[in-house]
Amino acid sequence: MSQIWNSRRGVFLAAAVIVAATVAAYGNSLSGPFVFDDIPSTLENPTIRRLWPIGPVLLPPGHFAAVQRRPVINLSLAVNYAISGERPWSYHLLNLAAHVLAALVLFGVVRQTLLLSKGPGTGSFFDPTMLRNQPSVGALPRAEKCACPLAPEGDSPIFAASCRENWDSPRRELRQRLAAAATPLAAAVALLWAVHPLLTDAVTYVIQRTEVLAGLFYLLTLYCTIRGHVSLRPLGWYTAAAAACVLATGSKETGLTAPLVILVYDRVFLSNSWREVFRRRGLLYLGLSLSWIITLAMLPYGAEGTRVFGKPRAVIEYFLAQPGIIAHYLKLCFWPSPLVFDYGMHRLETAGQIIPFLVLIGVLFVAALDAFRYRPWLGFLGVWFFIILAPSSSFIPLLQQTGAEKRMYLPLAAVVTGVVVGGFLGAQWLLRQGLASPRLLRIGGGGLVVALALVLGLLTVRRNADYRSNLSIWQDTVAKVPDSARAHDCLGLALVLRGRLDDAMAEYRRALELDPAYAPTLNVMAGIQMRRGQIDAAMANYETAIRYQPAYEPAHTNLGNLLLTRGRTSEAIAQFRQALKAKPNESTYNSLGAALALRGQVDEAIGFFQKAVELRPEFANARNNLGRALASRGRLAAAVAQFQAALRLNPKDADARRNLDRALAEQSRHLGGA
Repeated sequence: MSQIWNSRRGVFLAAAVIVAATVAAYGNSLSGPFVFDDIPSTLENPTIRRLWPIGPVLLPPGHFAAVQRRPVINLSLAVNYAISGERPWSYHLLNLAAHVLAALVLFGVVRQTLLLSKGPGTGSFFDPTMLRNQPSVGALPRAEKCACPLAPEGDSPIFAASCRENWDSPRRELRQRLAAAATPLAAAVALLWAVHPLLTDAVTYVIQRTEVLAGLFYLLTLYCTIRGHVSLRPLGWYTAAAAACVLATGSKETGLTAPLVILVYDRVFLSNSWREVFRRRGLLYLGLSLSWIITLAMLPYGAEGTRVFGKPRAVIEYFLAQPGIIAHYLKLCFWPSPLVFDYGMHRLETAGQIIPFLVLIGVLFVAALDAFRYRPWLGFLGVWFFIILAPSSSFIPLLQQTGAEKRMYLPLAAVVTGVVVGGFLGAQWLLRQGLASPRLLRIGGGGLVVALALVLGLLTVRRNADYRSNLSIWQDTVAKVPDSARAHDCLGLALVLRGRLDDAMAEYRRALELDPAYAPTLNVMAGIQMRRGQIDAAMANYETAIRYQPAYEPAHTNLGNLLLTRGRTSEAIAQFRQALKAKPNESTYNSLGAALALRGQVDEAIGFFQKAVELRPEFANARNNLGRALASRGRLAAAVAQFQAALRLNPKDADARRNLDRALAEQSRHLGGA
């Protein structure tokens, strides 16, 4: 059986199982709509509507928080837009494809690591003296070189001497068995990780491809480093590792931790000393650090995504909440329920809420560091878990959410690897004690992995069903986090889109009970009041939203439109300009153009209509307005072109049809007169 697994056919079979299971688990995610942050990042993001020129695609403005300073993500969205426009199927397909590739790379990383026999002492994977200084051993005669079948040619004298001394030791035998089982163990890790429902927040939620793509390139960085170590020509692999590291950081800031994690991996699995790490791969780490330099260079592009400087209380509150959040993540690894789409901001008020989790995570962190003395591989998994979580789950308070399941995309791999390898070691102990037969362990272990994969996959399918509509995902979120103002607000909006205005108002009132200063709720409530003719109440709510959140663009735009209908054109223009200062967008450009045209400032209005069309070429109303403004200035040919474009986009637009007929008639009169 081991010969089959270690053959090329066995590797391809394992990869095929991983791909098939992952596609089966996430197949029902492909029909899901855009939800929450997907909408501003895709439907409202003008920088993804063209692939050329590439500059705006790679450097989107900070108004789009999910893609700022993440050029790889914005480029991937632009590719999706070129394929399917505003239809979400291709966006979901790319997420799934990237997740499948990440699972395959994880399979490769774990398999290559288990096959490694290089290392000081009796082998780095099980050597308890791994991080202690090793004595120098002179060159051995050729006949005395290690005869271990796992040792590569040209291995170090240290390995040869210790392996000769321990050839018949249980540890050597265990290492041999582990290497023989590398393919099925790596397949089990990748399979269980890929179908785990904890990852649905990253895979099914389109814009959280930030985690998926960063994870894919992060794993590729590690895989290329490993292959470079065993290659006779490592330069190509190390160059690919540096490139993958840059792509990981260009997908999400998590990639900044890759050089540190790979440095620890190198010391644990590949090198005899820290000196050897830098002697053999110093240029590699110089290349990996390029991602840090690029990140610093991109700092001016985009608004800040954190609140650190000048807000020490926010830092402390966020930090004290993280041990409880991390403990919750660990619980979800083993019991993935309840899964929550949006956790919101939660603050812990009492020492009784804080101290137990602070002690628990502190003990786990110290245990991970201490594991380097006895089980370096386990210590590395602890480092992998904590370092990757550090940017989002430490003292840097991220906007909007104290916790998010997407952040466990890569850390979950460490947990799953620890469980699978730990289970194998436990099985080997039973075997040595004569408590089980090899055949029973193979059947029992394989059956357990299949059963777990089936259960986890079915839970993933069921969780994906919650994403079938905006209404269903927010109903699920409100049921699980009833004290989240944002969840009630988003559920209210989903109900508005279904025409259930009374139910929506109930959700908005509940949101305001939880957070009276929540501007999005006040803004949408005002919109409902506008529909119902409650103009004064709507205006008061818009003004209150702006007072609480002066840079909230939708409230400025909506208040401007309301003022425009009341004939207060100058005030409306002021609101539109404030909205554009907060967040430039085509709708506000169009509204400002209309207001300026009403006041007779047609030439200035034309400029704003053109900006609206430039940002969104399929904006039929803006093209119609631009055509009218051009026609009023006698530019009939240009006006006709805009009216025709508007009708191509919206053939039922009666106003554009009338305007086109008038422009053509006027054009004919001019030609006839000539």
